[in-house]
Amino acid sequence: MRNFLNFLHAFGIAIDWLRLRLRIPLATVEQLLAGKFPRGRFVLAAQAPGIHVSGEIPAVGARILCAARLDLDGLHVTPDGRTLRIRISVPSLAVAEGSVGPLADAVRKGKIDLSRPADLVGNQLGLPQLVASARGEDVVLDFARLPALREPRARRRFMVGSALLGVSRIATVDTAVVVQLCLFPAGIGGFLKAALRHGLMPWLDRLTGSPRGARV
Repeated sequence: MRNFLNFLHAFGIAIDWLRLRLRIPLATVEQLLAGKFPRGRFVLAAQAPGIHVSGEIPAVGARILCAARLDLDGLHVTPDGRTLRIRISVPSLAVAEGSVGPLADAVRKGKIDLSRPADLVGNQLGLPQLVASARGEDVVLDFARLPALREPRARRRFMVGSALLGVSRIATVDTAVVVQLCLFPAGIGGFLKAALRHGLMPWLDRLTGSPRGARV
């Protein structure tokens, strides 16, 4: 536990145990994006309750300058999913000086439709499995699809644990993202169902040797 807290402290992440809140500096999120997309450059700013994101991304011989406001919901608990909706608004596209190619030309001439920005995400090839849908203004991520959760024990812990302690709200305050945690995000009934579905039933299947779903 101490190592985990030291790890959070190293990234400037503060925990308010009394209010069940995580406070993550926007600068930390920028560092994570830089590590994930080393060829891009991103700048985040609070636009409460959302986040204003601007960036420069290399694509097909062009340097694309993009910006948008992102608003994030809490983590929604369903029987087999843990989804987070990201709403994209006020999108803009431009190209850096010296950019060439068909994409750069299309951006300069305003040929890319920004009225449904999430469609631009959904039309990309090779999207991570984490992306459950991307239509209109909304991108929906399903954390139950994470590759790390293919391992049965990790999946059980995540699905039951996230039904016990969830995320009710994500918003910016000053120069940080504040993640509001909550107990029993789907209610006590939802937690009991998750414990039965992802905890007890798989255990009984292993105990009896029955395949999942064979029990009536």
